[in-house]
Amino acid sequence: METIARVMSLDLAQTMKMNLGARGIEAFIPDEVSATVDPFISMAKQGIRLQVQEGDSERALQILQELKNADMSENES
Repeated sequence: METIARVMSLDLAQTMKMNLGARGIEAFIPDEVSATVDPFISMAKQGIRLQVQEGDSERALQILQELKNADMSENES
């Protein structure tokens, strides 16, 4: 497994996971339980990790960047 992102919000991690899954990439949030039980633990660990299989990391990062760019262009409109 390879960590492709660290975020401070479980909601954001779950949204990213869902978007990757919709595009055929299985993603994992190994810190999901601890973030649910005590969100401050995740902050102390430098965020909630989003992980994918090593062979999917490049494509996953590309998808997340495309989604970020699309979101930014929507906000500019």
